[in-house]
Amino acid sequence: MKKTAASRSLLIATLVATFAPSPARAGIPLGGMTVAISPDGKTLVAGGDTRTLVIMDPETLEVKDRVWIETTITDLAFSKDGATLLVGDSAARVLTFKTADWSKKAVLEKRDRLAVAQQADLFAALEEDYNNGPSIFFHAVSDNGVKGSLRFAKGDRIVGFGMNPEGTKVAILFGDKADPSEKKLEYKDIPKDLKEPERSTFQQQNDGKMARVVFAEVPSGKILADHKTFYTTSACKVLFNGDKACLSTLSGPQAMVDQDGKVELFLLPQYGYGMGASPDHKLLVSGGMGQYCLTPLSPIAPVSGTSSKLPGFPEYFKGFATNNEGPIYAATTGYRVMRIARNGNVEKEAPIK
Repeated sequence: MKKTAASRSLLIATLVATFAPSPARAGIPLGGMTVAISPDGKTLVAGGDTRTLVIMDPETLEVKDRVWIETTITDLAFSKDGATLLVGDSAARVLTFKTADWSKKAVLEKRDRLAVAQQADLFAALEEDYNNGPSIFFHAVSDNGVKGSLRFAKGDRIVGFGMNPEGTKVAILFGDKADPSEKKLEYKDIPKDLKEPERSTFQQQNDGKMARVVFAEVPSGKILADHKTFYTTSACKVLFNGDKACLSTLSGPQAMVDQDGKVELFLLPQYGYGMGASPDHKLLVSGGMGQYCLTPLSPIAPVSGTSSKLPGFPEYFKGFATNNEGPIYAATTGYRVMRIARNGNVEKEAPIK
């Protein structure tokens, strides 16, 4: 049967929706690469489903070296001293490499969704255990030693977590559940005169669903707060804005949640298919199909930008990296790397050949 343009477009949209990784869980990558920049700003590393660490010059974006590591790369992060590169892969593992010679140091099994507190030289990762419940483990970057952990009940589903820059707190968002105490209104019942973010707030407060937000000490795992919240999403990246957790998701409203359980929603100009943040959590970077957004969190002030277009299948931003100061680096599903100035302008772009 001959396919029409409309049917091809529907097929493409279905494939993207089915296989696109969430910002919090990499799963099966839909092509492309993510990036990491060393703390001294002298080494840029890209990697993705080509299973290769691509070492680049951050100034020229020239490829200096390639290291085959056998597995699909979903997350990249440097240690505080730049001597270690952490790699998350699609097999739910964390691998560590010496940056002096790019030799492999260790492989940690059953460690998914890498989250790093660079200042504290700690990383957190999730162990999914469907028989006993999920756990979050806190590891020292230097020797991968376990510093502490948190275990939750069987049936709990974690959709996002992250540590504060100091590595003293973690915030965790759980998957949504039906809430009999909350009204479930239809879309037509949303007041037409409501503006954003009040419109999204009303919609989420009346969708019949709830979730849990947990704050805990790191590395002890002591629970500081455990709240029911009207805010729900399927996956999110978790940052800290002071004592508040910033829950940033692929689409729809983002949320700021404090330890008292108060929730404030805000919206970004475009989808966040790929996400990244500065180590101090002051800047959130997100991007979708050909567009990106630099968002300072205090106050929230998004700056949008657009990349040059490539022919063929749409190009998506997949990963971002930046230090507390200096440019932002982006990688795409089109196997391009870009350097973006803090004012939102693309300074340089290069294909990974």
